[in-house]
Amino acid sequence: ALTPFIALSAQPIVTLFLAKSVRPIDSLAVMPVVHSLTFIFRSMGLSYQEVAITFLNENAKAYYKKIRNFAFIIAFGSTSAVFLLTATPLADLWFIKVSALTPDLADFAIIPAMIMSLLPALTVFISFERSVLVKDKITTPISVATLIEVMVIITSLFCFISFSTIPGAIVAAISFVIGRLFSNTFLYPIMNKSINRLIA
Repeated sequence: ALTPFIALSAQPIVTLFLAKSVRPIDSLAVMPVVHSLTFIFRSMGLSYQEVAITFLNENAKAYYKKIRNFAFIIAFGSTSAVFLLTATPLADLWFIKVSALTPDLADFAIIPAMIMSLLPALTVFISFERSVLVKDKITTPISVATLIEVMVIITSLFCFISFSTIPGAIVAAISFVIGRLFSNTFLYPIMNKSINRLIA
């Protein structure tokens, strides 16, 4: 229960930082749109976690490699889809036609969206890590990783907004990616130890 609470606490904090950033109004306008776009594809990774836990609980030795390989497929596909959507003329379709942003705001949203296109893949990988730890009944590191992610996001936002002139939406996108990378990296060695126990 602690993990989602910690994760949700990041959103209002990000909003506060955006209000004090470069181009605050534009950033506050586009970030919900960018976030919703990436969340559509991140949801694949979130759903994958439940499937991975189910199969690992059934037979970790038999299904581990298949689950791992499928994670790479989903990660590549979901991140590629977001990147292609934001780096091609399809961006206008999503940002202007679907999300009703003005052309100027749509252009402003493209760079943050391209940066955050990494999040679907990182979400799949962290879901894989979490599923292995849940199977091994080691869940405390999951909450710790989430706390690390939020703290890194806040620290990155503070540093970029205080000491750079980068627009807030781009700063937020970079901070989200850096935070998730730290979280993934923290869990990786712990997950490896669990894998060795589960498939030994």
